[in-house]
Amino acid sequence: MASFPPLKGAPMSLTNLLVPIYKQTLRAMSGWLDKAQA
Repeated sequence: MASFPPLKGAPMSLTNLLVPIYKQTLRAMSGWLDKAQA
């Protein structure tokens, strides 16, 4: 449990973790849609 950051910092690190995944997913989805429409 000691390795976890304080609860105050959790939302920020969660955002920093999720945003790149979200952007990567959007890029993959738009590329897949382009292939599907071609």
